[in-house]
Amino acid sequence: MTSFMAACLVSIKKTKDLPPDQLQKALRKTFSAEKKKSKIRKALDGTKVIYNVASWGATAVGVYNNRALHTVATTTF
Repeated sequence: MTSFMAACLVSIKKTKDLPPDQLQKALRKTFSAEKKKSKIRKALDGTKVIYNVASWGATAVGVYNNRALHTVATTTF
């Protein structure tokens, strides 16, 4: 990955004249994990949580209502 990034930076004319600290700053900003999530991304993450909780709840109800599965599940745990 590092070799690829170095090759890309060398091929760009604007980056040839930049000092190393400015290059590091630009790369750090580009690859930072501190990017803010958009409202749509936050909503999507929230719906994933709701979906997972609902599906686990439906599975638990299904296991509880089926006597054979309930017996197997309680024996297993």
